[in-house]
Amino acid sequence: MNFQQLEYFLSLCQNMNYSETARRLYVSQPTVSKQIAALESELNMKLFKRSSNGLALTAEGQIMQNAFEHAIHIINAAKEDALHLSVQKSRTIHFGILEGADIVSPIMGSLAELEKQIENTNFSFDFLNHGTLNHKLEYNEIDLAVTLLEEVLA
Repeated sequence: MNFQQLEYFLSLCQNMNYSETARRLYVSQPTVSKQIAALESELNMKLFKRSSNGLALTAEGQIMQNAFEHAIHIINAAKEDALHLSVQKSRTIHFGILEGADIVSPIMGSLAELEKQIENTNFSFDFLNHGTLNHKLEYNEIDLAVTLLEEVLA
């Protein structure tokens, strides 16, 4: 059983039509049929029954639909939690530094050392003129401005 089979099964449960399911999933109708047949074979049960009224879930199919929906919900929640964790693991602090000022040399060594000490943090440096520095600071495009006194509004 694989994630794709579950996706096909749950989509088929929604519309009870193989052709419509195939269209929505951008695959052929035989592809959907084969995946559903493989899932039924692996589970050793019929999930759908065909009648003159169309397609319907079997009692087993209804149980599996609930179980698969719950499993997909748990998987998606776990993926979201993991994504948030990985985003939190690494961050970048963006510095805007006044170009041409004699402040670069004294602070770069200190900032490089600080970057090593702060876990999972990278520093990026942009050397900017006064106007661009003000603009980027105002619009949160940089996190910190390094300039001469009274040059940048903050």
